[in-house]
Amino acid sequence: MQDFFDIQDYKVKLRVDNLVIKEFKDLVDLDKTKDKRKALDQFLYVYMMYSYDSPYREYPDDIKEKSIIKDVISVDNFDTKDKFLLLAIDKYKELHVTPTMALLNSVKNVLYKIARHMDTTPISSGKDGNIMQIQNSIKQVADTSSRYDMLKKQVEKEKDEKGMARGNVKIGNRED
Repeated sequence: MQDFFDIQDYKVKLRVDNLVIKEFKDLVDLDKTKDKRKALDQFLYVYMMYSYDSPYREYPDDIKEKSIIKDVISVDNFDTKDKFLLLAIDKYKELHVTPTMALLNSVKNVLYKIARHMDTTPISSGKDGNIMQIQNSIKQVADTSSRYDMLKKQVEKEKDEKGMARGNVKIGNRED
């Protein structure tokens, strides 16, 4: 969670250096709660939804959002369409998400959609059956899945080679 947070005394704390970025500072400034819980939840949401290092990264996007809100967000009536949250998301993506990461996420979502479709497609045999079509689909999906794995390796290689995300932000463990 190095992007936004430090953990101190078993509590998640916002990193102050992010507050020089207007879109992130706005979330804190607009949060009128004493403990800045709303802003912290907004930062958690951005990180969990869009960071390549998120524990939710393998979830399809539609399930990911619901799971994060249920599992992580503590405020009631969390608004994912909040204007300032959307601006912070755009800025986070601009700084941290590479084109390869974006492509990897898109392919992941396509694979989930194909899996859902195959789960709901009845199999029929005989002259007018769809068994051959399903078998051909499986072969094509296997190819797509292999390409997904190659993209994952490419993203890891990007991170290892550059040690940086877009926006010249260092990726790595922080040791204070």
